[in-house]
This record gives sequence, structure tokens and C-alpha cells, in this order.
Amino acid sequence: MCPAKGGPHVETRISANMDINTRFMPIGEVIFRRIGDEAILVPRRDGVADLCNYIVLENEVTTTMWKLANGGMSVAEIASKVAEEYDVTVEAAVADATEFCESLVRAKLLGMRQV
Repeated sequence: MCPAKGGPHVETRISANMDINTRFMPIGEVIFRRIGDEAILVPRRDGVADLCNYIVLENEVTTTMWKLANGGMSVAEIASKVAEEYDVTVEAAVADATEFCESLVRAKLLGMRQV
């Protein structure tokens, strides 16, 4: 059983460990599957799908952010692509990409590397 679970200036320091130039890399194997309009990420640990720690990507924006982060892009690059593709402000895209990437780092699906 699984346990319960803008303007022209953009701040470059996001957290103590991450800024907008931080790039990401996958940690281990992650299974990506689309289910209708959503997608799920399931980590594989020791060759077995860890169904207790899956992540639901609830829309196309989060699916796009996963693909970009998993492909080694930085927060700034992810935000730029999201702002362009989904017609949102860069500031909003930076905030969303930051929150999304931090959650995947905490879930141990992505690792960080400074540039």
C-alpha cells in the first residue's frame, strides 16, 4: 500500500539551489504515458515501476514542460518556449516552470546542474 501523499526584469535566483539558468537531467528511468488529455510519469526503481510515486501531468503545458526539462533545457529556456507557445507572460511562465521543475526535483525525477 502506498503512503498518502513581466516586466523587463526577471529575477535570476529562484531558490538556494536553482536559478533560471539551471538545467535539468532525468534521474533514472521514468515511464511517460498519455491517458486521454493527461499524462503520467512513473519512476522505475530497481527495475520496477514505482506506482506509489507517480506524477500526473494535468494538461498540455505541463506535458510540454516535462519534455523540455527532461531534454536538458534551463528554467529560462522552458519559460521562453511556454510563453511563446501558450501566449502567457514570461514572468508567469518562469513562475510555473520553476514550481514544476522544483516539484520534479523533490520527487527525484529530475536532477539539477548549474551552467
